[in-house]
Amino acid sequence: NFFLSLPVLFLLYFPAVKYAGYLLDDYQLQVFKSVIIWCMSGLFVNNLFSVYSYLLDGMQKHYIRCLIQISGWLFFLILSIILIPLLGIKGVAIAFFMQGIWQYIIAIVVADKLKNLKRAILFCYDKKSFKLVSAFGIKLQAINILTIFFDPLVKFFITKSIGLSATANYELSNKIVMQARNLLVNSNQVVIPKIVLHKSAGDQNNYFRSISNRNIYFSVTVGMLVLLASPLAIFIFSKHFDSDLMTCIVILNFGWVCNMITSIHYYSSIGLDKLNSLVIYHLILAVAVAALYLTLTHFSQWRYLYFIIPSVALFFGSLYNSFALSKLVPTSFTWLSSGIFIYFIFATITLLIINYSSITNFYILASALLLLYLFLVWKNYNIGDHIKKIKG
Repeated sequence: NFFLSLPVLFLLYFPAVKYAGYLLDDYQLQVFKSVIIWCMSGLFVNNLFSVYSYLLDGMQKHYIRCLIQISGWLFFLILSIILIPLLGIKGVAIAFFMQGIWQYIIAIVVADKLKNLKRAILFCYDKKSFKLVSAFGIKLQAINILTIFFDPLVKFFITKSIGLSATANYELSNKIVMQARNLLVNSNQVVIPKIVLHKSAGDQNNYFRSISNRNIYFSVTVGMLVLLASPLAIFIFSKHFDSDLMTCIVILNFGWVCNMITSIHYYSSIGLDKLNSLVIYHLILAVAVAALYLTLTHFSQWRYLYFIIPSVALFFGSLYNSFALSKLVPTSFTWLSSGIFIYFIFATITLLIINYSSITNFYILASALLLLYLFLVWKNYNIGDHIKKIKG
């Protein structure tokens, strides 16, 4: 990881600066250059930490990995609060770098305490191991590089076409949805070692079907809760209810819910050694975003179209995720015909069609949709029968 990630990040520096040059003035570009060095250093350290992160996952010590990451985010938050008044946005970048250092050091200490390694810092060379790890690592690095392009491409087209205020709306909408999405998707990483074990036992199909069905409910539930909680988040940040911003959240939320549903497919592909399909998946996201912006915005400058495009790209990516896994797991497309997912489509369309000018009107509509969703879950899972059995 050390030898693979360092030159890749070094090479990425130059196109990143060139990309920023299209959007920023001279002063902003100087600030960008001072920030990006810290950001890339932080990514490098996080790559080293990821080795220990995967080690803990492989040992089924997921809770330890989560605790280390939680402590890292708290450390980042505290440092940001201290450094922003002194250094501005550069303080955030330094806090990000220090967060990586913090997590890396704790992971090394934990690895030493667990006594699973001869020594906590393993820095040696073995030709056979290097071939195996580098083949996996190069594909993983390709995925990491392609992941970088999706969000910046969206922001590039939004900023260039309709301005920074629209980019701010996208950023805020995306962050609100992503925070909830990350909680679920990160927990789904436990699928990787589990599906390897089930593949060895020959029952990966049954395991995938079971976790996939549960994940559909979890993903749609998270999506519904995001819709209910978003007006409060908007009010905290904007001091008033912004219906335009809420519409952006509803649009992006659909794409990320599809992404959450197929996160099981994503991690199953890693466990079943189908990394090539994930490289193509991230390539599809980047190409779909660029192609849709260049074609659709040529015919229409409707502002919401700029938010619909990344959501549609995420949906296409989810379809490809399902297709890539279909040969190994025949049930990979069942989420599309799930009644719960179809209801979520209905709820999304309802919130986009009906005009709600105030937060009260929105909450009345969103609460009604959530209650209907809970009723459907109750009927589908026969929760009432389960409660009777427990009481009995």
